[in-house]
Amino acid sequence: MNCPKCNAPVADGAEFCTNCGEKLGSAPVNAAPQTDGAQNAAPSQDYSAPNQGYSAPNQGPSYQQPYTTQQPYNTQPPVINSTPYLVWSIIVTVLCCLPLGIPAIVYAAKINSMLAAGNIPMAQDAAKKSKLFSILGACIGGGVLLLYVIFYVIIGGAFLMSL
Repeated sequence: MNCPKCNAPVADGAEFCTNCGEKLGSAPVNAAPQTDGAQNAAPSQDYSAPNQGYSAPNQGPSYQQPYTTQQPYNTQPPVINSTPYLVWSIIVTVLCCLPLGIPAIVYAAKINSMLAAGNIPMAQDAAKKSKLFSILGACIGGGVLLLYVIFYVIIGGAFLMSL
């Protein structure tokens, strides 16, 4: 069996020609349509696949990029502002809990560099970690301060009672 387009030998039962890629058993894409015996019919165009472009008649298939869908316009990730994360992490470090404030500062400082590099998921992750360490540091520091005040009120009250 030979290909109807390039006349190359093709194995029996093959769907496509191995030489030109033509689909076997069907008319070529750019062949003239069979319209009531009219000899001067316009060449047919295959408009079934979007974004294929125009290919001149009898010039073979058009080899362009495959069709890809575009995302809707409003699907941009939210912009992350690193300033609040950095401010809160410094406040937590100075006033509440040094061991948890330092990683909060480190992650808050990484946000801008990751955004500048275009790595938005990593910037969002650094913002989450900075927020987590700041909240944990504030809670633990506030709890320790509360226990400190309660301890000195009890000790101070006991000391005043003993006088």
